[in-house]
Amino acid sequence: MRTWYEKAAGRNVDADILREMVHYMHGSLPSVIMSPFFLTIFIGAAFYLTGDKNYLLLVGLGYAAVILKIYNALRYAVDCPHGPADRAASERWQLRYLLFGLPYSLLLGLIAAYAAFDPQDAAFVLAMTMVLTYGSGIVVYVAARPYVANTICIGAAIPAYVGTVLCSETWRSGMAVVYVLAIVYVAKATAQQYRAFFELYRTRKCLRDCALTDALTGLPNRRALDEALDSVPKGSDVAILFIDLDGFKPVNDTFGHNAGDALLREIAHTLSSSISVAGFVARCGGDEFVVVLRDGNARFVEETAESIRKRISRLYDFDGGCAEIGASIGIASGTAGQSNLASLVREADEAMYDAKRAGRGRIAGYANHAKNLQAA
Repeated sequence: MRTWYEKAAGRNVDADILREMVHYMHGSLPSVIMSPFFLTIFIGAAFYLTGDKNYLLLVGLGYAAVILKIYNALRYAVDCPHGPADRAASERWQLRYLLFGLPYSLLLGLIAAYAAFDPQDAAFVLAMTMVLTYGSGIVVYVAARPYVANTICIGAAIPAYVGTVLCSETWRSGMAVVYVLAIVYVAKATAQQYRAFFELYRTRKCLRDCALTDALTGLPNRRALDEALDSVPKGSDVAILFIDLDGFKPVNDTFGHNAGDALLREIAHTLSSSISVAGFVARCGGDEFVVVLRDGNARFVEETAESIRKRISRLYDFDGGCAEIGASIGIASGTAGQSNLASLVREADEAMYDAKRAGRGRIAGYANHAKNLQAA
């Protein structure tokens, strides 16, 4: 059982889905920027009706709270243009949304509480309308994270409710029930909206995973490889290992395609277990695999390539016999931002063919390939 805090933080939700939800929630920048206009219209009307200068003080505090919201929204737009980087960032940004939004909601509640004692009925109705309209907007923009939405709405409703209940006029005191109903409405509406958001983002994630995953081995596919290369930070040293199996075709011809598929899955598992967390393994099709190493140190790269070659190269048992499988590996290295990483894959591919021409079961670097071309 997860605690309420874990649910509030979104730890019961897949990290990618949480990221999408938080990104949607922070996408309400236009509505945040419109907040001061929204506040000015309501408070300006109340001041015009009553002439009470305290409303001007309240609108000044409201602008301060709006500035906090706008600052947070702009900071998010700069730091996370494509969404939070990971689960920790998603949790941090949804907490920031709550902390920077709560002062504004509390102030709206205080304005409504103050208006409950205003002699002008119009000012009271305006303030109540302002709080209820704000709650409706929260349902639209923040329902993806229900705990955040409900907390912000309660922050506005509670002061308004208390002020209205304490009002001496009976009909106004009776209107306090509207705030209770508003809280119930927001809770139910956000729950319904959240379920819709969750199903939408889960479906999108499933489709994305299918588009980026090799169905046979479960490894990332060529498209996922391209995205991984695009996401490498500029200035990072990268090494590409292009791996082609030696002796794979006879397995299909002799033992059947089911045996070949089982072999590819076993090789995929071997590669995944051979690479550190910082590495990336993808199947590019057929019996070709690509490993991306986030470390361009020549010795480390060569040792990793040799380790992979040795782990793959052995005798494999199949129903009705066995087969010797090896690996030819091509290496190309570069720096993100200085080298086209997609070109590095092609260079590693060319180096792999050099390894095959040299006798298979070998490792070749693209630098040697380039030297051979110059010599020719």
